[in-house]
Amino acid sequence: RDKLGAIIRSLGYEASAVTGVQKVFHIQVYILTDFWEAVKEANPVIFTMLRDGIPLYDRGVFMPWKLLLTMGRIKPSPEAIDSFMSVGVRLLDRAKGKLLSVVAEDLYYACLNPSQAALMLYGVPPPTPKETIKLMEDIFVKKEKMLDMKYVNILAKAVKVFKDIEHAKINEISGNEIDIMMREAKDFTDRIQRLFTQIEKGTVKERAKIFYTDCIKFIENIFDYEGIKTKNVTLGFKKLCEKGVFPKRHINNLKTIMRIRDAKKLTKYEIEKIIRENAFFLRSLVEYVQRKQSADLTRSRVRVKYGDKQGEMYVFGEKVFIIMDVAAEERVIKKTAMTEEGGLGQLELSNFGELEKGMKEVKSLKNVVVNEKTFHNLRDVFGKDIEIIVG
Repeated sequence: RDKLGAIIRSLGYEASAVTGVQKVFHIQVYILTDFWEAVKEANPVIFTMLRDGIPLYDRGVFMPWKLLLTMGRIKPSPEAIDSFMSVGVRLLDRAKGKLLSVVAEDLYYACLNPSQAALMLYGVPPPTPKETIKLMEDIFVKKEKMLDMKYVNILAKAVKVFKDIEHAKINEISGNEIDIMMREAKDFTDRIQRLFTQIEKGTVKERAKIFYTDCIKFIENIFDYEGIKTKNVTLGFKKLCEKGVFPKRHINNLKTIMRIRDAKKLTKYEIEKIIRENAFFLRSLVEYVQRKQSADLTRSRVRVKYGDKQGEMYVFGEKVFIIMDVAAEERVIKKTAMTEEGGLGQLELSNFGELEKGMKEVKSLKNVVVNEKTFHNLRDVFGKDIEIIVG
């Protein structure tokens, strides 16, 4: 067949060149046996060829078959009829399967994936399909009031139909039902796209608010450390720069940050630009406060050596925290209160969270004074054979 096809195609090119016909001949090659088998199987292509074909060269094969077809003497075999019938049934079942797959996969994911993306943009970790429905309702319908409940119902319907098909509860679906679900999915995805814009605006505004609040909070903490008494943040920070605490160029940074107090007047691009260009400024504020806190922490700490272990006591105003063994994998932290005589009250179990909170609550930590009463109580906590580590 391949060799014969090559020969005839080359003849076709030659004929095209000789006749000057520009259109390429579409050549089909049939072996005589295959052609006859196709006639018996009632192949529509072969029947069309016999009915409409014109022989240019014939050795008494094509024209007799053409005449037999015209006379009605060539008829499909019973096997061919059964084959055509069974093909029709199979294709119908296949069409039903395709309709189910459209709903079970395409429409399901068309609703689910954008919903999960919206939740992730909002700040929620990637949820499961079941969680997605509940979170969409709780966050965007009830909490933020950005979405109408009908869109959550569309998502819930898509998930339910998908699960029913998956568990063979639904074996057939009509084209009309698919049309309805297609319209709902289109409406749903269009609304989720608008929701994305709403979330992005809200997210940018929230970032602007957090950035501004953090900057002001750290600046006010620095005011406490440097003894600056003023409610005017800009004026007070200018004094810090004049004292040499920060470079004078940081005054312009603060003025720029003050613009994002009213994020409604700025575009998303403007807000992101301000946050990006002033990230170093905020980092400078944080590092200053951390250095001061570290120094305060050192002043408020008493280190105690007992045996081969080392403990620490931190005094934050009246609150006292004791770490029993700083080298232990699971450190035991206890808390108590400092008495007026300098002694320690009843000890209770605590944790690092309370230790950190206690330090932050006291704005200015003073050096710890260990008197006879304090030393006596420390011996009760760590044992009689203790040493106070200096430096």
